[in-house]
Order: sequence, then C-alpha cells, then structure tokens
Amino acid sequence: SDFIILPFACGFYVFACDQPTFVSGTEGQMFDFRCEYQNDMKNHSKYFCCITSDKSDHLVRTSKHNQWTKEGRVSLYDNMTADFFLIRVDNLYLNDSGMYWCGAGGDDSNVRMSKIYLNVSQAHINQIILVLFELITELYDLIKSSCRMHRLCQSIIELLITHGS
Repeated sequence: SDFIILPFACGFYVFACDQPTFVSGTEGQMFDFRCEYQNDMKNHSKYFCCITSDKSDHLVRTSKHNQWTKEGRVSLYDNMTADFFLIRVDNLYLNDSGMYWCGAGGDDSNVRMSKIYLNVSQAHINQIILVLFELITELYDLIKSSCRMHRLCQSIIELLITHGS
C-alpha cells in the first residue's frame, strides 16, 4: 500500500490506499461501484471524492447506514452488515472521466481508501436508440389505456424496431 496525503477538502489527512481499480462507463448511463472497508470503520463516515489536478472535493459523504444519501447525481449506500458501500453516479458525462477515491473515516483518522480511475466513453447511436426504446416502452405501458395514444406509441415502437435493427 502507498500512503497519500490528501487535502482537507476530502475530510482526511493521511491514508493508505490499495492499487487503483480501473472502471469504465458510457455517457448517459448509470455507474455503480462497490467500495469495501474494514470492520473497524463500520461506524465511521463514508466518502466518495473526486481528485483533480488542483483540488480534492467530496462528492458525497454520509454517516447514515443502510439507506441512500444523494448529493446531485451521486448517491452512496452504506451496507453495514457486509462492510462495503455502493457508489452510484447517474447520467454519466464524458468529463466525469478521472480519478476518484472512496473510503471511510473521521477527520482525525488514518483511513484505508480505494483509488478508482473512471473512463467514460461516448455513447453510440445504437445505445441511444436502445435507451429511447426502453423509455418509450415504459411510456407505452403507462398510457396504453388511451386508445389514440396506444396507437401512436405502437407506431413509434414499430418504427424504432424497424430502424434499430
């Protein structure tokens, strides 16, 4: 493990970190990541931080357990019984690519962190069509009781199926 000094903005001073994990996502999609911690950190706050060349900012921080905490597009769920927490980023952007940290601890503790390199790739037209198809299908299910809207949605879905193949 390496020892890293991180600016106070993330809430820590010195911590040990494991080898980085490389993950990827696609713009417009959701990104989920599992961050594990040692049992003795169970009752400490959990963090997800973004590191840029000139600063460190926590994107989400919580001391709540077994419930979601959301700040903007970023959510954190601490599963105390299994000693890990989930990070979820909604609607990825290309500029979300970069280095992140997740971990547990208090302001005065040395904590073990995980380093994450996220690479967000551009969505391809087929992926966009698939997402639109799923959204229209959901809309179709919601309004199919209306005969006129039912035929309109059915026509749109048939059009997408024809051109998406």
